[in-house]
Amino acid sequence: MRYLALAVLTLALGLPACDAPVPTQVAPELDPPLFSLAAETCGNIAGTVTAQFVQGEDWDIEGTLFDGDGVAVGDAFAWIDGLEPRGDGAIETRMRHRYVIDGSSLDTEDRGVLSPAEPPVYRFNNRLEVVGGTGAFSEAGGMIRSHGTVDLVGGSIQLAYHGRVCP
Repeated sequence: MRYLALAVLTLALGLPACDAPVPTQVAPELDPPLFSLAAETCGNIAGTVTAQFVQGEDWDIEGTLFDGDGVAVGDAFAWIDGLEPRGDGAIETRMRHRYVIDGSSLDTEDRGVLSPAEPPVYRFNNRLEVVGGTGAFSEAGGMIRSHGTVDLVGGSIQLAYHGRVCP
């Protein structure tokens, strides 16, 4: 009985604090966010890159971009903006990439880590932030991850990538 009285007292004290009844309204539909990685225009990407260090060019690395089926889909270019030694022989990298696909370019700014596997071969893990481009990618955003191996003496680079790009 005491619990019933407490419930009635709570209800009696709480009712005056409530506003008058208001009709329920349906919330308006919102446009999807333009730069959300969940936007309908975004797409998943995955594949591999085969590249090598170059000399005498305006870039430091060039290679070929392949899709998930191993079909060549474009060219890859990279600029090394910084290398900083870390503990246990690791090297932190700051880079920029340009991927040229069907006449459009996709640009990234990225940070990665080279970890010694069997020097001069290093494991490479990289996080690439899509910052724009040209043509179909002029307002692109997104994120790409890559991992693989880099031979610092032989110059060969083998990477797998996956990510989400929003053109």
